[in-house]
Amino acid sequence: LKISTPLMRSIILFMSSSGCARMETLNLTIGDFVKATEDYHRSNDIYEVLRRLKNNQTVVPLFYLRRQKTNKYYYTCCSPEATTEIINYLLSEQRYLQPDSPLFKINDQEFLKRFRSINNQLGLGKVGHNIRFRSHMLRKFHASQLRESGLDMDTIDALQGRAKTEVRQSYFFDNPENIRESYIGHMDCLTINLDVNSIDIKSPEYVKLENENKSYQSQMDELNGKLNFIMQHIDEDIGLS
Repeated sequence: LKISTPLMRSIILFMSSSGCARMETLNLTIGDFVKATEDYHRSNDIYEVLRRLKNNQTVVPLFYLRRQKTNKYYYTCCSPEATTEIINYLLSEQRYLQPDSPLFKINDQEFLKRFRSINNQLGLGKVGHNIRFRSHMLRKFHASQLRESGLDMDTIDALQGRAKTEVRQSYFFDNPENIRESYIGHMDCLTINLDVNSIDIKSPEYVKLENENKSYQSQMDELNGKLNFIMQHIDEDIGLS
């Protein structure tokens, strides 16, 4: 990754941690990224979104995408380090960012050329007629790493947009947070540079419940304090009477 540009670093980390194929990756828009991260910012202004997220290393986006090959919609996630790299890349871009702008400003031909260049710089050679380092390899990496970590194949297939059964597909569509929860539990195997084990990563739903619990606990503590104050004065009044 050190030999790659900010654009290619963000693409490589995104594809290897999301399992997205080339066409889905190239068709992503900035609006898709804003929507995928909305639980962490609640804003439609891309510049405000980047400002709020740039120092947050716990963001796990939930993307809703259309698989080009099958024309079916699915949910997937990418890692916090991929998200951080995407944010850094967008902040370095000398272009006006709009919702319908490509997330990764690169066409298909240049995309293939960049992968070929990285493959040659690393001296990886070929497997048959194909270069060894190509985007499909990142998709295979995603599936094999998750499988080795113990994630079931139905969930892996769902994350890659190829859910085998209607029952499994509806499970994720009825509550997309299910797939993010499953992903968070296994994403350390997809992380390349960031030590996710040292970071407390939770889904937005969990954080919401946690904050509600803290608020409730704070209210209870305040109430207990008032009750203690009242009881103390009652005891004093009884002592004086």
